[in-house]
Amino acid sequence: MIFYKVLKKTVNGVAGGMLSPSDVTQDLLSKTLYTRHSSNPGLLIRTSGEVRLSDFLLWQMSCCCIFSTNVLWPDFSPWNFLQALLHYQHFQRNLKRVQILENRCAESYLNFNTESFVENLKKEA
Repeated sequence: MIFYKVLKKTVNGVAGGMLSPSDVTQDLLSKTLYTRHSSNPGLLIRTSGEVRLSDFLLWQMSCCCIFSTNVLWPDFSPWNFLQALLHYQHFQRNLKRVQILENRCAESYLNFNTESFVENLKKEA
């Protein structure tokens, strides 16, 4: 629901002439979220065999390692945590290989219109 509100403000910014449609990028949307001051999670541990995320930080978790285990939370031990960390390390190695193969080293930036739009959203909050 929160992402919907941010998206609606961005659409209104385009409709109001503050932004052009080409200004709307993934980077802009990320910088307009309430979680913009926090880093994106690197590892999510989901216990009890659940694999669904229930719309929990979906945008922020696009490159997150998700570890699902059948162990219930009260029984989650340091050994289970170590297993999650090993899974995360394997995920990171594979992610680096994919990034090298795709050669995705492009830097994201905001132009003047998007910078002022983000600043206006910060003032409203």
